[in-house]
Amino acid sequence: MPGHNHYASCTCGWCVQYARNRFRTSAALLSADLYSARRFLGEHGVRRYISACFVNPNAKCPVCGVQVFYYENVHGSRVFFDHLGPPWPKHDCTDRRSATTKVSAQCARPERRRRGLSLELLEAAQKVAAGFEGHQAPDDNEDGWVLLCVTAVERTGWRNRITSDLLGAEETTIVILAFDSSEEVVQPGDIVSLRDETLSLFDLERMKPRTYKVIVEEWRTTVTE
Repeated sequence: MPGHNHYASCTCGWCVQYARNRFRTSAALLSADLYSARRFLGEHGVRRYISACFVNPNAKCPVCGVQVFYYENVHGSRVFFDHLGPPWPKHDCTDRRSATTKVSAQCARPERRRRGLSLELLEAAQKVAAGFEGHQAPDDNEDGWVLLCVTAVERTGWRNRITSDLLGAEETTIVILAFDSSEEVVQPGDIVSLRDETLSLFDLERMKPRTYKVIVEEWRTTVTE
């Protein structure tokens, strides 16, 4: 506030110095908050892509040491990704590395994070992206893809009917999809991507991404009271 009997735009020495000190204090607090948010994201492997806010990077790159998304099947084939979903970017280091490199992995496929932690990470990512000039959420799903975690699968003939949770939603959102495939390509716990009527998933048997046309049977939000 300005000095006694001074107006807000007063340019006297006392008021100008007060404004400078207040600005420095405010800038220091924002800088500390930004540093804290960046550190929190780094500790949980959230680097370039926001998908890591919702899905736990389950391995470290054996070359550079950063946290990545890792898949391994029963045949010993494996692959590392920087991001889940189209275009499924492979991690550069391991894409060029020998398949015999030792890997430190928590599990054979990525798994969803706890909802509470996901929301904390998303808030930190919003702060970093907005630079404290507003809270505009970062968007790594540039083409409209969203992440789902499969919770149940029903298969009759070639028809798959999957129930899933929408990751990153403020409220619990259930999405039910149906699509046809000649083989079993999805199971509970899988992380898949959806855009309009196209489903993208990673085929663990063939070790490659696949897409399917789906019918969205239900999109239901459960409001928490």
